[in-house]
Amino acid sequence: MITFDPLWEQLKKRGITTYQLIENYDFNPVEVYRLKHNHNYTLSSIDRFCKILSCEPDEIIAFVDDSETDKYDLDEYTVKK
Repeated sequence: MITFDPLWEQLKKRGITTYQLIENYDFNPVEVYRLKHNHNYTLSSIDRFCKILSCEPDEIIAFVDDSETDKYDLDEYTVKK
């Protein structure tokens, strides 16, 4: 699972609040909600954060091994030749 926990740490270090994201950086409140709940997010939005924070994507997103994926048969989705 992709998590945005590193993003919140970066914002906290820089003193940027969610209110400021909406008011000063023109993020939609729905975007902020989606981030807080680790929902799918576009690369263009991740790009915006990298520009705002002058950072790399790995400083604002992280992969966490989610044991829930073990429940799914991923072979079912593999492209066969």
